[in-house]
Amino acid sequence: MSEEIPPVESSQDVAPATEIGPVVGMERIDAIDKLPGIAVAGILVMNIYAFAMPFTAYSNPLAHGGTEWYNLATWYFTHIFFDQKFLPIFSMLFGAGLVMMAGKAEARGTKFGGIWYRRSFWLLMIGTAHSYLIWFGDILFHYALFGMLIYPLRNKKPLTLIIIACIVLPIALPLGVGGGAHMQKLQAASAEIVELQAAGEELGEEQITALEEWEEMSVFLDPPEVAVQKDLEAYKKGYGEIVVHRAPVVGMMHTSAMFFLVWWVGGLMILRIALTNYLLHSVILTTVFYGYGLGLYGTIPRIWQMTLVIAVVGFQLWFSPIWLKHYRFGPVEWLCRSLTYWHRQPLRRAASQQVF
Repeated sequence: MSEEIPPVESSQDVAPATEIGPVVGMERIDAIDKLPGIAVAGILVMNIYAFAMPFTAYSNPLAHGGTEWYNLATWYFTHIFFDQKFLPIFSMLFGAGLVMMAGKAEARGTKFGGIWYRRSFWLLMIGTAHSYLIWFGDILFHYALFGMLIYPLRNKKPLTLIIIACIVLPIALPLGVGGGAHMQKLQAASAEIVELQAAGEELGEEQITALEEWEEMSVFLDPPEVAVQKDLEAYKKGYGEIVVHRAPVVGMMHTSAMFFLVWWVGGLMILRIALTNYLLHSVILTTVFYGYGLGLYGTIPRIWQMTLVIAVVGFQLWFSPIWLKHYRFGPVEWLCRSLTYWHRQPLRRAASQQVF
């Protein structure tokens, strides 16, 4: 087992007192560096469903992925122990990131607002590129957007923040209940409208609108077999066709991002390599499942999808420490930091800092 890298106060490791830069070396908190990696691994357990199958299989175990007892048991196990369990870690780290970075800047007497919003902007750009060009289930876009909104809260007293949280978080409950009731009502109404249409009656404008709204919702909740088959065929095609197919879904997810603000109020991640690993999940698994790679989309049962999760996470657990022996950050983290601070950040560790 390698030894811990001792803190070295050098021009590469600690920024001058009047210069603001990334949190490095002796300023870093080891536990905060490790938590995002743990969260990324946990999130992949659920994201594998969206990589491997039509998205409806994420919430409906009977839609795809096998109905054998072991496949259904896999769905229940992952939803009970993993679904929505690791995103809160990111949310807490977002807030911790803002507090730490702002505190560091204030201690050095430097302005921090421009840096924060540049960092959020570039994360927003990375998330946009990721969602449209690689995988529709990107989360970085939403975190970057909400990170821009919480900056004014950075100096609020803990009690004030707790009060705000107690006001904002309960909003999610009535929104969720109200949304569910609306969908049930819309589903029942659309069934009646379809019967009227089949009987030859002419539909009114409101009925047509309600039917179209339900059709849009049912694509995710209970899509018809034709829609599922279309999705299966689309993701087995070439890269260009896949980008065009998922673009409307990504656009809808981005425009509806404000709805999820009640859950994701937070700042930016303090990451050394977790962001790179998160994006690497998409590169590896879209290559495995999509038509421009191995083309296995919709063919692997849930229980065997978990072996891919273990393989990918195992590879990253092996490779990440090797990378960090020689480099200060992951490549995407390095790019984000360089764009944030408007100058190229040092990536390689000094010879005295490397661990072998």
